Amino acid sequence: MKDHEKKWQEWLKEDYHTSKKLPFSKEENWNQINDKLSKSNQKKKRLLPKKSLLAVAVFVLIIVGSVFANSNQIQAFDWFVNIFVTSDGEMTQINQTTSEETSSSEQALPDFDKITTEEVQEESRNMTFEEAQAETDFNISQPSFLPGTYRLQHVEVVDRHTESYQVLLHYTDDDGEILKLTETYQPNDFASAKVVDNENTKVKTVALDGGEARLIVFDDASKELIWSTPQMNWLLEGTVTEEHLLEIAESIE
Repeated sequence: MKDHEKKWQEWLKEDYHTSKKLPFSKEENWNQINDKLSKSNQKKKRLLPKKSLLAVAVFVLIIVGSVFANSNQIQAFDWFVNIFVTSDGEMTQINQTTSEETSSSEQALPDFDKITTEEVQEESRNMTFEEAQAETDFNISQPSFLPGTYRLQHVEVVDRHTESYQVLLHYTDDDGEILKLTETYQPNDFASAKVVDNENTKVKTVALDGGEARLIVFDDASKELIWSTPQMNWLLEGTVTEEHLLEIAESIE
């Protein structure tokens, strides 16, 4: 993790300084950084677990003022959500960024000292839905549609720096199958990246409630649906069909 953070900082610093010599836009600088990260991930492919989800191992938060590209997905109340996918044939990287202001290649880059990375320290607690809502400063949403016999078992509240910023709604059915909805509150600018191995997964873009989402299908038939709305990131995962996964997501209130 330390080596990974060091590489991010080196690449960010390199692109930051070279941008003064070349008329690159912020989107081009960001794509250069991701290209270098993709090459690094390709070299490390054999070190990944079979399911190859780096969401657990490499979820690094990058706080970058507003050095991000314009959104082409969701726009509401001047809040821009960017989700873009890059692939080198063996690995696919799904990136998410948000910004409260529009980007412009003419805008000055922020002070490099303001570009930082941090390793997230988290704690989690299980409780009822009502208890979880009382613990958080944001509204917790639930799907109105659940297939079969799925029902809510408990809500997991995740704390970071003493603040509750994420909840995971755990559902199970009579056969013991698990369905999980993760809601992550992101009131500030952020960037995150998830990398999957193309050998064991398929990634595609799907329509969702007037916008777009990214669907990841693993070779064991489990699935993940990723999308964003203003100030909130969503992850829905389970073994239900793609149709049911989308129906659940669209029923969230």
